[in-house]
Amino acid sequence: MKLYKLATFTAALVAPLVASSAEAQEFPTRPMRMIVTVSPGGGPSLAATLLSEQMGPMLGQSMVVDHRAGGGGVPGIMESLNAPADGHTLIVLDSQHWAIGPAMSPDLPYDTLRDLAPIGSVYKSVQVVVANSNFPAKDLRELIAMAKAKPGSIQYGALGGGSVHQLIMESFKAAASIDLQHIPYKGGSQAIAGLLAGDVPIACAGLNNVLPSVQAGRIRILAVSASRRTKQTPDIPTVAEIVGQPDFNFAGELGLFARAGTSRATLEKIGAAFRKASAQPDLVARAFKGGLSIDPTTPEELTETIRADIRRYGQAVKLAGLSPAGKR
Repeated sequence: MKLYKLATFTAALVAPLVASSAEAQEFPTRPMRMIVTVSPGGGPSLAATLLSEQMGPMLGQSMVVDHRAGGGGVPGIMESLNAPADGHTLIVLDSQHWAIGPAMSPDLPYDTLRDLAPIGSVYKSVQVVVANSNFPAKDLRELIAMAKAKPGSIQYGALGGGSVHQLIMESFKAAASIDLQHIPYKGGSQAIAGLLAGDVPIACAGLNNVLPSVQAGRIRILAVSASRRTKQTPDIPTVAEIVGQPDFNFAGELGLFARAGTSRATLEKIGAAFRKASAQPDLVARAFKGGLSIDPTTPEELTETIRADIRRYGQAVKLAGLSPAGKR
């Protein structure tokens, strides 16, 4: 009798493991999709396209990029959460979704760490402070000096509504003890267009979005917002170097996720394909050319990044007066 109970107990323990292993062997059983919460073009769309082209064949199924733009990313996120937790629907998100949005709107219908299963960081998004080539300040130190000489007289362009670019500039203002006037734009491309037209003298933008204009000599990079210089622009200093604050670090990351509840074996299979795809020389080269530094991490590392971003951007939202208690 005791032996029978032991065998039954052992079988109960082993059965889920066998089922999980079988599921992973069969996965994927149909075409997959990778949701992007922005319109085609830009870093997230490029990264998702490059990954899907590599990961689909590795997993033995086609993988399409599904753009679900608008609504601060909420519709796209909810689309992924309403899909079965079987690994066939993935989504790429960044700090705007897991840190900034929740800091500004605590009542959002999702919690990244609760509702999604992290697979790993895809890339670090390089954000830069840039100036029109005709602007007198040749570097960030000169910009700070000009701003201190005439407080509030210099305008900067950035996507409004608590975008990462606005929060970087507001944090820079606080770190450098200067006053700059924010001119909000409806999109990052519009802010760059305003900079090129001379409507605003400086702006904050993703390196991948300004690189062509930089190479054409129409835009000058003044500083990088991350704590380290970038491979694409190794001669450009960081904001942290100039203001003397080593903890000034706004290096956005794009993360790949599946829905929470997806089996561990399936997540591991997706993760293995993700890491293999991220190491392909062609993918790395094409991403680099587009201003992206592919830097895959583990699920655990992405989780730590999310937690750090929640603290970092939460403080930035307060500095910008965009917290629920003091939105403007």
